[in-house]
Amino acid sequence: SGRLLMKKLLLTLLMIPLMGMAGTPPGVQIPIPQESKHYLLTAENTVTFRGPVYSGSVTDFGERLLNLSYSLREGDTINIVLDSPGGSIYAGLNLISLMESIPQKVNCIAIFAASMAHSILQACPGNRYIASNNGVVMIHRARGMFAGQFNDGEVESQLKTWKQIVMTMEKNNAARMSYSYDDYKARAKDEWWCSAKQCIRENFADKIVNLKCSKELFKKRVRTGRFIFSACPLLRSPFRK
Repeated sequence: SGRLLMKKLLLTLLMIPLMGMAGTPPGVQIPIPQESKHYLLTAENTVTFRGPVYSGSVTDFGERLLNLSYSLREGDTINIVLDSPGGSIYAGLNLISLMESIPQKVNCIAIFAASMAHSILQACPGNRYIASNNGVVMIHRARGMFAGQFNDGEVESQLKTWKQIVMTMEKNNAARMSYSYDDYKARAKDEWWCSAKQCIRENFADKIVNLKCSKELFKKRVRTGRFIFSACPLLRSPFRK
């Protein structure tokens, strides 16, 4: 009986690939994989922050963000696209305050979000997205400089204040990423870079998106500093003329 059982088992295993070759039974449909859907950016739902984070760039961005917010209803969604190497911590905190002040739902999309731009991404009130092909995020230790009197004077007072500001920001980042504060500091110590899929695994972002710009967004022009850009963030360099 043992040999008979082994023969039946062997025959069953041999028949499995033959059954697969016989074709799909009538009436049974094999699901066709769907193409990944694009995340559509339009002139009515998107504002992009480009370049370094400093007081002037945040003011220019804030004007565009608030104008867009005033034109929408409270239940609408605004996408903030980040393409920035970071910059001033204090200017970045002002941008975060602007972002938190508007009544619409705010999603943030990282094309390039390094340094302070990473902190802006982590402070996003809504979803943290990252671009599918070219999305990159980087964190590092905060750096800065200031001057003043020594011997328990201005230098010590400023250092104490800025350490508290940075620690609060980093603890907020760590909480959003579900890290302990010590783990976050270890990552940030000597720079930590990630691209789209790794950023999802490391909880730097929530979801990968395949971006697409509407025709109206592409045709819209935005001045950033001395340069003119398309409002479509997929066109990352300024126009030559």
